[in-house]
Amino acid sequence: MTKHDEPLRWVSEAQVSLFDDEAINAINNNIKYLAEKIKTTDLDKQRHDVIWTNKIKKTVRFKCSLHEKFDEICYSEYTCPAQGMPFHEFEFEDYVDIYKKDMKKLTYDHLLHFLKKAKNGKDELKAFLRTMNIPFREGLWY
Repeated sequence: MTKHDEPLRWVSEAQVSLFDDEAINAINNNIKYLAEKIKTTDLDKQRHDVIWTNKIKKTVRFKCSLHEKFDEICYSEYTCPAQGMPFHEFEFEDYVDIYKKDMKKLTYDHLLHFLKKAKNGKDELKAFLRTMNIPFREGLWY
């Protein structure tokens, strides 16, 4: 079936491109890479440190943490509204992800020490990474 077949006429070009051989090969390669990473990574050695946590009058819970993934170090600020509050079923994560290969001489312990002293975690971390010319990704997840 090609993208010009009649049954697929209603599907957008972007959706059809998912069926291209190149896209399928890229997805398969990514799955193989992640499967190999899982096999070769000792999950017990993955670190996770809670930097700060707070509960405000039973309305919301905040938590800041630094954790290690396969090839990234991630800083996350979690906001969890309490039961009975709007959006109580959601957990909001405001994050900064840094690839380990881009960290130069910076280590997990350096970041942990820095974040424990920071007053405004995410903003100070981003400013620090920019001064060190270390690329990062950031976003909000819920």
